[in-house]
Amino acid sequence: MKSAIYSIYTAVACLLIAQLKKQINTYTEIVFVKTILLSILSLLFMKVSWAQFSPALGPPQAGPAAIPFRSIDFGFLSRLIKLGIEKSVSAINHKIDSTAASTGIQAQLSFKIKSIHPEYVQTEQLHTPNNKYVRLRLWVEYTVSDISYHGVPYFSRKIFQWITLSADCNDWQTTEGKTRFRYTAEKPYLDEAGFSEQALNFFLGNTLIQYVDSRLSQNLSNGMAAGELPIASTACNCLNFKKGTAPLYEDGYVGFYNMPVRKIEVAQLYSEPVLKLVSVKRIATAGELLMNTEDLQIEFWANYNKKLMRTAPIEENQTIVFKKDYSLNFDHPNKYGQLVITANITVLNQQMIMYSGFLHFEKDAKYGAGIQKLTIMRTIWRPASTGPDGRPVKPYATLMPAYELTFNLQYSKPKFKEETN
Repeated sequence: MKSAIYSIYTAVACLLIAQLKKQINTYTEIVFVKTILLSILSLLFMKVSWAQFSPALGPPQAGPAAIPFRSIDFGFLSRLIKLGIEKSVSAINHKIDSTAASTGIQAQLSFKIKSIHPEYVQTEQLHTPNNKYVRLRLWVEYTVSDISYHGVPYFSRKIFQWITLSADCNDWQTTEGKTRFRYTAEKPYLDEAGFSEQALNFFLGNTLIQYVDSRLSQNLSNGMAAGELPIASTACNCLNFKKGTAPLYEDGYVGFYNMPVRKIEVAQLYSEPVLKLVSVKRIATAGELLMNTEDLQIEFWANYNKKLMRTAPIEENQTIVFKKDYSLNFDHPNKYGQLVITANITVLNQQMIMYSGFLHFEKDAKYGAGIQKLTIMRTIWRPASTGPDGRPVKPYATLMPAYELTFNLQYSKPKFKEETN
């Protein structure tokens, strides 16, 4: 199946290059386009996932008939944000009034909120396993009205801001999973209009923006760790949500569940799983100045279990086969319906740069039993150069293979009861 897909992608890439050649004439443009397309194509032939981030392991999504142990309305979450903004706006208006005598600036700040529909999404971590959560995005529009500078009136301006709310079941895979509510307030930004008075522009584009940003963080956290909403947590290991009614979705909710843990007959299916790191190869990367030898630290995960080790110094094109046993016993993958192997390589003697990759196996693929190879990619920046036609070629980034890890994924053979007559 994959070989057929590879062939399709190859044909498509070749057609794209051919078509682009008809539309661009210089050698420099052709080389640039071919390099980019072929770099993308080369990724398809690597033993790496086609996605940038590994698929989420959980938590499980409760069925529609399940009754949540706890539910939080989106309207309640939105009102928490609205209350924080109201406090911020009130404090900012007081600040503007109290400093008007010295700044010469008078203005009035107000706001309105628009909700963007809730959705079930996943985290996008490169170095650790990913999880699912419920996300609600809020679009905040601030209006700066009644603006005057030393008594001269000016037209109103707009400030915009995205605020993202997330609800998840933290540590759901353990027996200590807890509900968690967080927010991310992106930095506000001013509309593109401008005034002739530089002092007024500076106040709106810098001072006022900083007021909104800092005041909102203080009011939303309510003394808790920045980024978390002050909502008491309860036990959970499963979640779901009801979308609600547009446009504000205030009647929707996120539901948390604490389901009984399903027991797995591990003796019947790939029991006693072990992930062993067999070797690491450092692949030569043309066109980049690297250390002659690299000191590597390798961290590898099997779902939520992990192991850390260090290698001896390694040179380009060298393969180190480990004599020491670097094995990781991990939880039965049937609990998650999949196995995600995440690997991180840190170059200790090169600014602690970390490179990551992952492998993904479903149950139908026997959870990856056997020898598996993972190619870790490195981003290479090609410097500016001059083409044969004399025109400059701009710097560009491309992905190249940097390391190859070999794993041996072992399970005990399935055991079956003998039938007796």
